[in-house]
Amino acid sequence: MKGQPKPSSRAIAREIELLQTGTWLVSNAVSENDLLRRFRQSITGLIPHATLLLQRRDAGASHWIHLGDTPSHEPAELPTPSGHEHAVLAFERGRRSLRMSVRLQDGSLFGFALTRPLSAPPFTTTQFSALKILLQAYASSAQRLQSRLTEKSLLFSLNHRVLQLNSLIDTGIEVSKFNDAVRPEQLALERAASLTNSACGRVTVVSAGGEREVVNRHLHAQAVEKQRMERDMVLAAAIQQRILPMQLPAITGYDVAGVNIPSRSVGGDYYDCIALPDGRYAFVIADVAGKGIPAALLVSSFHAFLSAYLEASLPLHEFARRLNRVIRHAATEDKYVTAFFGLLTPETGHFHALNAGHNPVFVLRPDGAV
Repeated sequence: MKGQPKPSSRAIAREIELLQTGTWLVSNAVSENDLLRRFRQSITGLIPHATLLLQRRDAGASHWIHLGDTPSHEPAELPTPSGHEHAVLAFERGRRSLRMSVRLQDGSLFGFALTRPLSAPPFTTTQFSALKILLQAYASSAQRLQSRLTEKSLLFSLNHRVLQLNSLIDTGIEVSKFNDAVRPEQLALERAASLTNSACGRVTVVSAGGEREVVNRHLHAQAVEKQRMERDMVLAAAIQQRILPMQLPAITGYDVAGVNIPSRSVGGDYYDCIALPDGRYAFVIADVAGKGIPAALLVSSFHAFLSAYLEASLPLHEFARRLNRVIRHAATEDKYVTAFFGLLTPETGHFHALNAGHNPVFVLRPDGAV
């Protein structure tokens, strides 16, 4: 900008360093709230001593709304990107004020108004470019989080279809084995109601002796109970998905990956990689005996106790001993947990491991030895 003092090379290097840190923070957000918090942190780190207003405008809406703490004044009117493509930026630039917005994948707009006091220096060209990059990183991260939610929704839908298919297969097996105690038309009516979520049903049997109707009088009560159980299963599945990590931490010099595909909508499988206060990373793989809601409940208890004891930075054997004691009291006699724990010191590569009755864990060496 004309008349603006040229920043020193040290100042530019510092701004680039802040940009790199901010971009990493924004790109590794694990939820919408986390993304908003990280974006605010990155902006305030890059541009200190400034007033920042984060705003959103839903698709089709005409007014902006504040995000986070609501200020005392009205939302600022931000520039609107032209066209309908997402990740297109719009901005208005002054010496001590900036307004930027970006169109997100769902058609909504996200942006910010940034103002510096007269006592502060004006925005530098490097800062302006960095803010544009951070806003584009926000749009990319928001798209990634939305895609992940869509994938989870699709997975739940496919699991429901699998349950319907299993019910249909069970129907064929039961029909092939029916006896006088269970009439086939009664069984067919119950299964049809289960597959279609019907509250009532009627079957008409036509034979040489005339027509005969079969009505399941308990169908409504069964349907209500079935709906209640399905709601419980959906809730349990949502809770379990929140327990499992959406994204594992990035460890310099290491590749970390994990996936969990339950055989049912909920189960007893668990894994995580947790950054500890002393710079180490804890790796956990666990499995609860059994499936369904009982196993998922014990996984929730395991997760809560695990987080509490990891914060205490106990030796691994003492950590496992205490965790074993609380799980033993929390579980019924027919439920137990097997687990593998590992502590990684990234700087040295030292990995301290403990196996608590779990399947063997393999180490693949660079030369191919296992």
